[in-house]
Amino acid sequence: MPDAGAIGPGKIDLLRSIEKTQSISAAARDLEMSYRRAWMLLDETRRILGTEVIATHAGGADRGGAQLTDAGRNLITVYERVCAAAAKAAESELQSLSCAKSGETQPASAPRKKRKRKVS
Repeated sequence: MPDAGAIGPGKIDLLRSIEKTQSISAAARDLEMSYRRAWMLLDETRRILGTEVIATHAGGADRGGAQLTDAGRNLITVYERVCAAAAKAAESELQSLSCAKSGETQPASAPRKKRKRKVS
């Protein structure tokens, strides 16, 4: 059963770097984190999803390496869609903050939420 946890830009950046470098150690260096920290993030991601996000093969003459699994690639895709949807959903709210900071009135396109008054 998948574990509760958070998937954020750090884990996604690590997966992207592993996809690019085909190596956990190279990805960790690329992101200026320790190899141990990279493995901890990968393990936490595996526990959250309940499935492996990378597949590794042992070193030797051919050198070791790592590749994303389908679940790892899908996670990146879903994360990007969620971020895009969140940015779109927050656009009018962020615009109203920007207007408030500059002293302008709120644009007509930004809907205002009515607050319910608590009656005692």
